[in-house]
Amino acid sequence: MNLKSKLAVAALFASSISMAQATMYNVTGITFEGATGGTNNEFHGMFDWDASTGTMNSFSGTMNEAMQGAWTDVPGHDYVDGYDPGFGTWEKWMVTLDQDGDNNNYEVMNTNGIVTATVFRNDTNNVFKGGGYDGANGYQEFGQGDANVASGENAFFTVAFRVDGSNNITSLGMNIVAANVPLVGTVDTDLVNAMAYGDCTGGSMMMMGNCMAGELTGSSMMEGIPMAINIEAVSAVPVPAAAWLFGGALMSLIGANRRKNVLPA
Repeated sequence: MNLKSKLAVAALFASSISMAQATMYNVTGITFEGATGGTNNEFHGMFDWDASTGTMNSFSGTMNEAMQGAWTDVPGHDYVDGYDPGFGTWEKWMVTLDQDGDNNNYEVMNTNGIVTATVFRNDTNNVFKGGGYDGANGYQEFGQGDANVASGENAFFTVAFRVDGSNNITSLGMNIVAANVPLVGTVDTDLVNAMAYGDCTGGSMMMMGNCMAGELTGSSMMEGIPMAINIEAVSAVPVPAAAWLFGGALMSLIGANRRKNVLPA
């Protein structure tokens, strides 16, 4: 094997190590819904974060529809169209975010070490009428009397976490709460205030085509205000011991090649 070939193998090996650094995390976000008298909106999901590149590789989850009761763990059910005959109840309506299952229905932004990640039900970031998902045009259903009906029935949840200079997540294993919330946890208002949700699915609609939403100002009809977030590492993909042995052997080969080149003829 010539030196060029060895270097090519070394590059491939290095890229495999980079890929192996991705870690899966569970995340829970909770928003207090004042209009329901305290039935919180909750998001339960997971994502893969690669600290070596500072990138998110997938993001998905579920949340309970506004006004339809508390979050419940019912895998495989999406209640956006109302009654689910397979489960047999009107009470536990859930919204599947990243409904098509391709792990591409999300957007990520890193601002000064705070990463905000938003996952959508549909494969578009148009949620509210007028486009987008920040509520700047109010909290009306996108598609209700709007030209772009293909984006209707959308929903989203936004969560946030901190990373250090090496892109490692530092807000782990904490119940991070708002300063005015009487829960045991670590106060980090920047992370809590960055959380938001919008529910424009059929089951959550009130009069006049308004979406249910929750964000820092609490100005939607749900009066939803971010309350707490928790992120936990689930699993990492370790580099196998055999890979390190292979890497050491490869470096030895390259060293041998270098010694061969300097030996006298």
